[in-house]
Amino acid sequence: MRVLHHLSNPFPLDPMFFGQNFVVGNHTRNTGLETAVASYDQRMEDTEFFNLQRQVAYKRFITKLMRGNFHQVFTEFRSSDSFAQPGFNGEYSRTLKDWLTGERVALAFHYFRDRYSGAQDLKQSSLGKQAALFIHLHCMADVYLDEVIGRTSPHSLRKKELLKRAIGETDPRFIAVSDRVKESFSQLGYIPEERISVVRNGVCESLYKPGTQEDREELRAKTGIRGDQLVGYVGRISPEKGSATIMSLLRYFNKTKDNLGFVIATANGRNLDTFVQEVQKGARKLVEQDRLKLCVDVSKLIAGDYRGDQEVVDFFEQRARKKVPKEMFGGVLTKPVQPCLDVYVQPSRTEGISLSILEALMSGVPVVASNTGGIPEAVNYNNGTLIDISGRKGLEIRDDFKDAIRTQLAKPKSPGYIGEIRQNLLDAGFSAKTMTEKLDKIYRTE
Repeated sequence: MRVLHHLSNPFPLDPMFFGQNFVVGNHTRNTGLETAVASYDQRMEDTEFFNLQRQVAYKRFITKLMRGNFHQVFTEFRSSDSFAQPGFNGEYSRTLKDWLTGERVALAFHYFRDRYSGAQDLKQSSLGKQAALFIHLHCMADVYLDEVIGRTSPHSLRKKELLKRAIGETDPRFIAVSDRVKESFSQLGYIPEERISVVRNGVCESLYKPGTQEDREELRAKTGIRGDQLVGYVGRISPEKGSATIMSLLRYFNKTKDNLGFVIATANGRNLDTFVQEVQKGARKLVEQDRLKLCVDVSKLIAGDYRGDQEVVDFFEQRARKKVPKEMFGGVLTKPVQPCLDVYVQPSRTEGISLSILEALMSGVPVVASNTGGIPEAVNYNNGTLIDISGRKGLEIRDDFKDAIRTQLAKPKSPGYIGEIRQNLLDAGFSAKTMTEKLDKIYRTE
């Protein structure tokens, strides 16, 4: 059995830090299956960056990173004989042909395309008998259909029709990251519920564990962050992740006497440039007092090797320095942020499950998050606070979040409480080991 993962963004050094990349990374690092990764996004393929990515993929994720992808190779594919044509001599097509002439191969797509060009032809060919097609559902259906803002556009209607056609042509198996994601797609009426399996995201329990006092002091020394207690967020700065609420919270605490520090770990996002400008205007005191730092957390990329991979650190540091002012930049961190926080905040407008939330909970850190998507499958009154954002907006949502943050910060956090948060997450099956075992079983048998 072999697995060929297909991703939308560069792997493994994705500047957007999409969760799908780390789900694949955890799987490839923990499985005994021979695996390879191909990215649909080939913008950096012919640069030194690709060579660095290939090196990191092999060294840290025990997988082969290939040039080319399924859609390019099979655009004109019509029969198994096409593999002999000159156009199919690339690295991807050679590997796939070799794999398909041997044992079973799982073609695992971690994003939605309008069409799976050539998939139907492949399945009908002699080589296709060894291929099994899987589509991973990492987000709620409204994200894929561009309906996060609550209205249906002509583009969304077209995507629905193309989705229906693609499913009918290729008959894939689906893997959702949460029960709520499964429900959102099955409600469309295009995917039979029995064809969607749920495999909850998993995080590395050895990397994300309760932070020590030494860890906290090291984070403060590295970033220069001040504040009696630390509140943090890890992820993209974008509307669907609640960037407007994060900014509103910073403006509020910029005016209060709360001596809180805010650590935001981000590498990119559609709104990062605007966000930095808004911080400079609306949260200036936090910046001047070193109580707000933006940093990049690469701990998952160097697999817990705290000596660091300098090339990886340099890559992200160069990118970040172009976007984040010196006085606001907390550097590139090789140890995870979440274990050093007192409260983790996730004000997403839509969310499949959120790896960042799971990482915080695995670290024993309480979470204040939106009551949306699959988040309630991990967050409850025992380990945090859920904020109802349905029908609410602006300052209403901000006030609920700031009140919940204060409440969580005021709660005593004994070693027993911290350990209970972590153990409950493990018992619920959110570890990388559990995720890998479930994925392997599906790839082998479905």
